[in-house]
Amino acid sequence: MSARLIASSGSSTLDQAALEMARHASGRPLPPEMGSSASLKVPVRYSIR
Repeated sequence: MSARLIASSGSSTLDQAALEMARHASGRPLPPEMGSSASLKVPVRYSIR
């Protein structure tokens, strides 16, 4: 799986954490009718306290 940022959060630490989260996400295999790849946009919100 590959992952990329569409927009930076302004923090390289948070950007890297979001990419790591995406890379470690696991899912089920795609149904055969979808082919071998899919593209998803996943918004990530952080709250720093």
